[in-house]
Amino acid sequence: MKICYLASKFPPFVGGGETIVYLMARHLSKLGHDVTVITGIFDDFKPYRPQLHGEKFKIKYVPGFEEFCIGSGGMVKPLSLINQRIEDIKPDIIHVHNLLPQYLLSPIAETLCSKIVLSYHNTPNPPLRIIGFFENYNLDHAFAHHIFARTKYDSLVATSKFYQQWAVKLGSPVTKTHMIYSGVDVNMFSPEAKRRKRDSFRKKLRLSQEDILVTLPTRVIRRKGVIEGLRAINLLKEKHPNIKIFLPGLFSPFDSSFANRIRNLIEHLHLKDVVVSYKHHLPFNKMPSVYAATDINIVPSYYEGLGLVVLESLSMEIPTIGTAVSGINEILINESNGLIVPPRNHEKLAKAISRLILNPNLAQEMAIRGRRTVLSKFDSLKMAQKFEQHYKTLLK
Repeated sequence: MKICYLASKFPPFVGGGETIVYLMARHLSKLGHDVTVITGIFDDFKPYRPQLHGEKFKIKYVPGFEEFCIGSGGMVKPLSLINQRIEDIKPDIIHVHNLLPQYLLSPIAETLCSKIVLSYHNTPNPPLRIIGFFENYNLDHAFAHHIFARTKYDSLVATSKFYQQWAVKLGSPVTKTHMIYSGVDVNMFSPEAKRRKRDSFRKKLRLSQEDILVTLPTRVIRRKGVIEGLRAINLLKEKHPNIKIFLPGLFSPFDSSFANRIRNLIEHLHLKDVVVSYKHHLPFNKMPSVYAATDINIVPSYYEGLGLVVLESLSMEIPTIGTAVSGINEILINESNGLIVPPRNHEKLAKAISRLILNPNLAQEMAIRGRRTVLSKFDSLKMAQKFEQHYKTLLK
């Protein structure tokens, strides 16, 4: 098969949707398919070069693609270039990732011979947002409904039950709406990688053997619960004087205004010596080193579509604490493969962290069960094989 992935962002940009596109491109090209990714290009990121990593898929960069998707650029230039790329590739399958790329493709969708598959990673959170394109919620909802109900696609494949339910609510026909769970690379994110990388990366972070590292590995934006994470650590710094917290996304923040607010909070809480400093951007392929150095992973999000960072840490047998919210509750089972606390509650988050510190055997037992969860339901190779079969079914 000739498969084309259409996504406005791609690694080294760090994000769940971007990682999923990368894994699918890598796995399906290894399975023998001709895979091309059409994506946007950024001034502040070096283009990813698959050949340098021994990977077989191709990347075609389109200037203006991401600018259109964030509302700061027009349609003419990126659509013209995307149309030309598609004419050159002549794909059997075009798999569109996210709703703005789907909207951009919609004027030419009816003219294409390819089957179009849609997946989305914009997480609805009513009454605040559906896809976050418009500040006005009703307008944002209407726009999302138009894309789901009116634009042309042959199949919608959600990557969690939460996304599947919302796609149907927003107008995707039930008969062509399906679900295949996102997955992680269980070889890249493995207990063996943890043992191999732990000491070297902890040394880079200037951690001692006695230091307890709590990592909050998400983007530094409000809905990821970064404020609650810092306030929880502040409650624990006297009880556990060796506790540290690492925010890998703080060096190259997604939201610079909120990142400045976080820096001010760190200063206000006198956490400068508790927050680990690392003055380098951490691309997606360096995240195994981050988890390897970690003693406890926290994901105190207000809402999630699934929670790829939860899967990555579980896959490496890192004790993990999440919140009782959409997405995460499809992965974590409280007291079994992790701990679950209420969102926006730093006191209960602090108690859960302290519990794992004081009960290392319990933490390890949960971590082992977490790895089993990932192997059984969230292996990215199995995800790619399921998508491969789905594509073949569409082409029959």
